[in-house]
Amino acid sequence: IAEHVDLEEFENQARDDLERFESIRSPWVSQSYAWIAAILMLRGDLEGSLRHADVAIDLEPASAWTGLAWSYKFLALAMAGDLETCRTLLSEQRGLLPQAGEAATIGRTTMLFAAAQGCVILGLAEDAAALYPLVAERVDVLPVGAVDLVLAQRIAGMTAAAAGRWDQAQAHFEVATRQSDEFPNRLERPQVLHWYGKMLLDRANADDHERAR
Repeated sequence: IAEHVDLEEFENQARDDLERFESIRSPWVSQSYAWIAAILMLRGDLEGSLRHADVAIDLEPASAWTGLAWSYKFLALAMAGDLETCRTLLSEQRGLLPQAGEAATIGRTTMLFAAAQGCVILGLAEDAAALYPLVAERVDVLPVGAVDLVLAQRIAGMTAAAAGRWDQAQAHFEVATRQSDEFPNRLERPQVLHWYGKMLLDRANADDHERAR
């Protein structure tokens, strides 16, 4: 699906998933709302994404997936540039983010990746840098996002760059570039290239500008 994904069709599948879970009154309908929130965010409908994320948060049962809905709310707010709300959300939920050496659920791991990515988008370099070791530790635990197909190596590269760890950032981006090519991912490929190019511009070595272009 990642090679030929079409966001309109992706959204139709998610809404069909939502309808089926609602018809049987399943508590897992929360994941359907979170899935739609992620897709609407990718389509640029941040208002719609936030509405669905809030519903997902309200309905989300305690499980290994707890935190999935929060992740897409945080990311949509980050993409909307809502710095203060994101700071508040991060402060409130920081205790749920996995700690070093800790085995964490898929929901909490997704929260970590969303928090790391959102902090970079918002320019919260210190927060992003602090999350880098936790992200790097888990790039092979959840290499591809279960809902949004995000590559963990790309997020590790973003946070390493925020920390000024240029060699590590480049290594992560090179892996992400290879992954997006070997396992074709239309959603991730432009994101990988964009953030890799930004890292090169920020590093500003002699040959980085041309390579970034």
